[in-house]
Amino acid sequence: MKKVTEIVLQDQENLITINSDLSRQKKINRISLNKCSKCNDTGWILYSKEVNGRGYQFGRECECVPTLRLEQRYKNAMIPIEFTECRFDNYERRAGIQNKMFTNMNQYIKEFNKLDGNCNSFGFIATFGEQQLKELSHTDRSEALSNHNSYGLGKTHLQAAAATVLMNKGYSVWMVSDTTLMNTLAKAKALNDNGETFNREFSKAIQVDFLIWDDLGKTKYSETKEELYYNIINERYKAKKPIIFSSNEDSNTLRSKIGFAAGSRLLGMSKRFLIECEGDDYRIK
Repeated sequence: MKKVTEIVLQDQENLITINSDLSRQKKINRISLNKCSKCNDTGWILYSKEVNGRGYQFGRECECVPTLRLEQRYKNAMIPIEFTECRFDNYERRAGIQNKMFTNMNQYIKEFNKLDGNCNSFGFIATFGEQQLKELSHTDRSEALSNHNSYGLGKTHLQAAAATVLMNKGYSVWMVSDTTLMNTLAKAKALNDNGETFNREFSKAIQVDFLIWDDLGKTKYSETKEELYYNIINERYKAKKPIIFSSNEDSNTLRSKIGFAAGSRLLGMSKRFLIECEGDDYRIK
């Protein structure tokens, strides 16, 4: 009897839902070094079956595949090492503003896929922007910081916690600081490699399910960067892909730092979840 080989893909049938409980997070927060004993890291378990008198070879997805996919999402997310252990359950809520930040981020994670069209993003912003602070005298700056501080409230902690939950839900994430992203793209644009490096980095910022943009507006302004801001934000807007951002600028100074067109678009994308933050800096308390 002649054998016919046929691999039957069963992604949906065998997909294992990965919960975001702490024990599972600890399990997947490492890259496997040992080969799977069941599939030898092929991802498929083959078995033979006779159908209408003919022998066929079928394949079913190995149970290790969902975990490996999640591990790969963690690797691609590029979460800074100092924030890899940040979770919602270890976020310290010492004041009302932190309760507000915590509650809104949790609500957003639960509801983002129900939000209307392009208004599906989330932002933490200041009430008194860093650019304004720098323009003040030393005395006035100290007073403004005392009354309107936006530093050390745990914005990045909550962004990293959100990244973990989103990856557990199956979404791809890229967490990047503003200075890293802008400087990388600006330098890549100047390379003489036919745009290969630039296109790779730019495409990642556009295509990832969730761009988690930390400290937006921190980098020094330039016309090149203003164009980059607009292109990234506009492309994600058109594709209805969310941005979760934090900034120590307020709504006015942020638009000044990243460009008025880009700022207007981003603030519109996040208008349902745009949280103004001020309170005591836990780092110096």
